[in-house]
Amino acid sequence: LKLNQRTNIGRSVDVVISIDNHPLGGQQGANLTRQAQVINITNRINDEWAENLTGVKSWSITCAGLYVVNDKSFSLLEDAFMNNKKVEVSIKIGSQQLKGQALITDFPLSAVFNKEFKYNLKLLGTGALV
Repeated sequence: LKLNQRTNIGRSVDVVISIDNHPLGGQQGANLTRQAQVINITNRINDEWAENLTGVKSWSITCAGLYVVNDKSFSLLEDAFMNNKKVEVSIKIGSQQLKGQALITDFPLSAVFNKEFKYNLKLLGTGALV
C-alpha cells in the first residue's frame, strides 16, 4: 500500500501470483473478494426477525495482465490452468500480508488487432487465506 504523502490515502495493493516459486510478470490490477455463507437460524421465538450465523468462508481474486514477450509467466499460467495446478497468492495491504493457494477457474484472452495482448484470471481460493 503506497501512501500519498499529502492525504495518507492508499493508492495500491500488491498482489503477487506465483507458480513453482516464480512470481508472474505482466499483472495490471486485482480484486479480492471474501465472503461467508449465511446460515439462517430463524425460529418462531425470533418474533418475526431473521437470525443468522456465518458459515464457511471463501475467497477469490480477479486480475488482469499483459503478455510480456520472453517471460515465462504466461506459459506457467497456461500450464496451471490446463493441468489443474494450484498457484500461490500473496496479497500485501500496508504491513498486513495475506497468503493462500488458488485454482485458475477462468482464463479469457483478449487479442485485439494493433493492441496489446491481454488476459484475465479468476482465481478461486482453496483453503484459508491467512
